[in-house]
Amino acid sequence: MEEVRGRVYTAIKNLKASCLLLDCIREECVKMHDVVRHVAKTIASKDKHVLLRAGEGLKQWPNKGTFEHKTWISLMDNDICMLPGELKCSQLQTLLLQTNCNIKDIPNSFLEGMTALQVLDLSATHVFSLPTSIQFLTNLRTLCLDSSKSLTDISILGELKELEILSISASLVEEFPENMGQLTNLRLLDLTNCERLWTLPPNVISGLSRLEELYMGRSFQRWEVEGTNKRSNASLAELQSLPRLAILSVYIPNVKCFPKDFLPPNLIRFDISIGSNWQSSLRPSTRQLTLVDTQIPLTDGIKVLLERTEKLLLGDIKGLRNILLDINREGLNGLKSLQISDCDEIEYFIKATEWIPQFAFCSLEELYLVTLPSLKEISDGPLPFESFLKLRVLTVYSCEEMLNVIPTNLAQRLQNLEELTASECYALDEVFNLEGLVEGQVLLLLPKLRKMFFAGIPMMHIWKGPTRLVCLHNLKEITLFECNKLRNLFSSTQARNLLQLEMLSIDYCSELEVIVSNEKNDKEGEEIVFPQLNTISIRFLPKLTSFCRESFTYEWPSLEEVTVDDCPNMEIFIATYGFENTPKLRRIIIDGLDVLYDFKGK
Repeated sequence: MEEVRGRVYTAIKNLKASCLLLDCIREECVKMHDVVRHVAKTIASKDKHVLLRAGEGLKQWPNKGTFEHKTWISLMDNDICMLPGELKCSQLQTLLLQTNCNIKDIPNSFLEGMTALQVLDLSATHVFSLPTSIQFLTNLRTLCLDSSKSLTDISILGELKELEILSISASLVEEFPENMGQLTNLRLLDLTNCERLWTLPPNVISGLSRLEELYMGRSFQRWEVEGTNKRSNASLAELQSLPRLAILSVYIPNVKCFPKDFLPPNLIRFDISIGSNWQSSLRPSTRQLTLVDTQIPLTDGIKVLLERTEKLLLGDIKGLRNILLDINREGLNGLKSLQISDCDEIEYFIKATEWIPQFAFCSLEELYLVTLPSLKEISDGPLPFESFLKLRVLTVYSCEEMLNVIPTNLAQRLQNLEELTASECYALDEVFNLEGLVEGQVLLLLPKLRKMFFAGIPMMHIWKGPTRLVCLHNLKEITLFECNKLRNLFSSTQARNLLQLEMLSIDYCSELEVIVSNEKNDKEGEEIVFPQLNTISIRFLPKLTSFCRESFTYEWPSLEEVTVDDCPNMEIFIATYGFENTPKLRRIIIDGLDVLYDFKGK
């Protein structure tokens, strides 16, 4: 399956490069331009082996004469209500009928003449039962019944011995029949979002010896413990007997069901959720483990799984005080993403005074610290060697006791940090603590930082210490919301370095007086240029008097839109800062009044 998927991705890449396919918002999908689609349909219509009438609003099966020579029929996304009786389609290999929501009944003889059929898609139809003729499809390799909201009995599928791909996600199936264990050629089984699936008999899954991909996220919940007498449902231990299993998505409601040594030998990607029926990737692209509502110490089976995990989500872990001591003493060096939430006892993300390995978090790229009411700082001592050097994203949310986000010892390691978010941390006095760092003895800090977002923080300083050490050449966006003790945002030195800044948004900061603060060596008339800044929004700032107290000369060559709302002490923004020199400015909003801006070169 992985090899085939690789070939498909290569083909898609080549088609995109030729502009025959386009990117889509959803990563797993592609789009086709209307013109390209029209040409493709025109070409297909000339092929006597193809019938393509997708998305044409058909109310009934097309009267197209004989179907004897058709190898490919697509009638997807129509309004067909009734299907004909037996069709003579002895050469038909692919039949696509998905998203014909009015199809409720399929005549029992409908499929009898399609003995060569390899692909059948009946997804998003309302069929109540499958026709008996489906058992004659001895060459069928792929069957899709996704979103079949009326279909509950699939026992007849046990007769399709050559089936390789079976997808029945988001259906109302209540039982995975025992005879499905006969599908020994099955490579992919998708039971995602089958929330009514209550029965999965023992030894059925383990009988699917060629299974490579198993998707059961937000689905079956009644896993039983291996060794229990008279089991009525499957155990997770059965998955270990699948020698080809490479991709797994599964929900496990109780940690007690998790086997001691769970790790199928060839598992390369997984999304395993224990204790929480939330899964972010129903088609895993990495090795993800979600662990919620359990307690320390962790079971041996979970510890084994942690050694392979790349993305870890921990929530409400009782007794968790020291990540490295309680979760993994080896330093979790394989982790790329880590989220910790609702763990009430954590005071330091790394508690160096208790335990610290030589290496820790060497591969970590994303760190999310969420609702940790006792968290004070990232670390209470020296950090392990090479830790956090790859960190790109750092988010801190609702950590009420946190004193600062970036302490001195961490700031020097964040050479790859790109996004920083801090919100609802009510004890935070500053975001960056740079005290003790000496210019010339350390590298410039934060050279790759692109986005900063701060909200609901009563901080007096963003930067505490020598701001000249901070490199903001790549900063593109900054947003402040309800930072009610902050009096200024940047020093004049920092402002001169904002060469990539595109968006500045400041709302509800009640003590903010200036955006750029002056420094001792500043000279009147000096020029500050914001070459890429295109959007400024400053709203509800009662004490803001000006952009900067000193009389600097500003240049805004890319500025397009300015919003100034409810800033009663703000000097006239346009006159003060020379917006008549902004060739791209097209819109000014002042106190809710939208002003059409056109100086005609003045």
